[in-house]
Amino acid sequence: VVLFDYPGYGTSTGQPDPQTILDNARATQDYVSRLSSTGGQKRVLYGFSLGGVVAAQLASARPVDGLILEATAADVGSWARSRVPWFAKPFVRVELDAALARIDNVQALKSFRGSVLVLAGGDDRRAPPALSRDLAKRLREEGVRVQLHEFAGASHGDIHKASTYRPTLDGFLAGL
Repeated sequence: VVLFDYPGYGTSTGQPDPQTILDNARATQDYVSRLSSTGGQKRVLYGFSLGGVVAAQLASARPVDGLILEATAADVGSWARSRVPWFAKPFVRVELDAALARIDNVQALKSFRGSVLVLAGGDDRRAPPALSRDLAKRLREEGVRVQLHEFAGASHGDIHKASTYRPTLDGFLAGL
């Protein structure tokens, strides 16, 4: 298991923009791939929230066997639009930085040949479960092998506390 801070977060220096975040993630993945202890091992990326976007981008460009996307969306635009309350939708137009608007998990993964597990929290207000359902549906339409598991009552960052979390992950990993 390898964890890392995005540039500008935690103890990491740098600017947290889309390109530097992806560059950092690629460098980390390349480093881990070169370690002798990882040779012959299955490689699984796990992306939570914004990390789901990063993991999907990595999986599109680097060989991995599996991808777990927790509490994320098909694309940044749909996620941003989901944050606008229903009563404000007639008055609010979401505008994204061009670099963010180009990030699309479905496009990135449409030729991915590994397995994907999409996890959603039933009570997630930051990344509503409808976003994960849409992601899984759109990936299936592209021919990607996808499993979707929604954890009733789980909010953003709490899925790991569900009693069915570990068996869900174990089943997915055993199938790789």
